[in-house]
Amino acid sequence: MYTSRTLDGSPEDLIYPSFRLVNFSDEGAIVLVSTHLRYAWTAAPGADVGAGAVGAFIAASHNRSEAERRAVPQNPDKEHIHTSWRNEIYHQWNHVFYDVANFLSSVGPGIGHLHPPAHEAFALTYPVADGEVEAKGKVWEYNVLVISAHLEPGVSVRMSTVKEDGQEKTLGTFNVSTTADIWYIKKGTSVRFFVEGEYENVRGGVAAVLVSGRLDLTCPAHEAATERAVTDDEANGEESDGEEEEEDESQAEDGDEDDEGESEEEEDRNEDGYEQSNDKWEDDTIDEMVTSQALSASSPFPTDGSSVLMIHPAHLSSM
Repeated sequence: MYTSRTLDGSPEDLIYPSFRLVNFSDEGAIVLVSTHLRYAWTAAPGADVGAGAVGAFIAASHNRSEAERRAVPQNPDKEHIHTSWRNEIYHQWNHVFYDVANFLSSVGPGIGHLHPPAHEAFALTYPVADGEVEAKGKVWEYNVLVISAHLEPGVSVRMSTVKEDGQEKTLGTFNVSTTADIWYIKKGTSVRFFVEGEYENVRGGVAAVLVSGRLDLTCPAHEAATERAVTDDEANGEESDGEEEEEDESQAEDGDEDDEGESEEEEDRNEDGYEQSNDKWEDDTIDEMVTSQALSASSPFPTDGSSVLMIHPAHLSSM
């Protein structure tokens, strides 16, 4: 995964850029999830439209051939973007937002954190007349990640901003060649979306659906946990003062036992390196020992920064 940024020349934008493009084409799990979430958006839903059904669709779609994917029954209704099935698909994009947000947080300051579910889906429509240019303006009051959830055939979506000198500057484009791109937009940045491309008939109606993920600069849960920890430390401080004298007496009595156990402790210290590397190995393995079934609303997002893209590595072998 890598990121590039577009600067407006101001000192603030140098540290806190208003726009970043992130490309995840080298992240097989994210590519898999995003690809098949888009297949799911156009598919006709079955009787089950819950989170488990979306996860099952991803697994099944990945194992299908291109011919088999084309044979999957399609939903002809592209105008109603908020159905039970499609709303669940938007929810699953939080998995992608979570990993990208963690990556960006390691790149620079002021990015924010995703506290899922934190998504919003919105549609862009075709121009109603040939040659007419329409733009959808948007300004978020918080930092966001934006990605295409659906593009009609031949459609591309261009996003631009207007600089202080009045000139329009293109920031990025979603099309069939940029499916692994996701945009970071800083709060307060005024952007405009244009529907462009080469499509057969100019008409009204939905041309594209974008989904965004909100990034918060504060974490209420973390702040509450910190406050509880401070309170506990203060309460434990009084108890520890009374225990210090008992500890001094016990240390003198345990002196002989410490000498006898010195060789064992030395051995433990020598194994610290092994223990640390083993913990790292376990952390790495946890990310691999997952399945697509974890793509469900009942599966909590981790709070320790680990990956949430729950796709078994065996599923990636044929990508």
